[in-house]
Amino acid sequence: MRGRAAWLMLMSALATCSNAQDLRKLVTITTPVHIRSVSVCGFSGLAAGIGANGSVYVWQLPSGESRNNRPAEDGVTALACSPDRKWLAVGKRDGSVVITDISGKTARTLAVASERINYLKFSPDGSLLAASRNFSLNK
Repeated sequence: MRGRAAWLMLMSALATCSNAQDLRKLVTITTPVHIRSVSVCGFSGLAAGIGANGSVYVWQLPSGESRNNRPAEDGVTALACSPDRKWLAVGKRDGSVVITDISGKTARTLAVASERINYLKFSPDGSLLAASRNFSLNK
């Protein structure tokens, strides 16, 4: 069976008035694996994504040129890119969050929760990182 190329399309949504949006295609990026989650690094011209195999990719926008590829790692579940394009936060199934520089070098690992991290988000100034984990109201 032949593998198919995966792709990622990034679009710009510009609000032209309070009830309408104008969507404009920025770039279509061919990727070696399917991308399951994407984070845009503020207005910095970078985007990062998690591959289906747990790898992390960073692209320059609008060219779509690859800037970095962190090798596949088991248990990667969430990703956030800081607005200043200096940091990536990678959430894991075990509840940890790995902070890396934009080149993929690990700076710190945080034990955040005892369960899977589902979502990560940096504050607009990059000083805070929010993490959300799975939970059940029936516990």
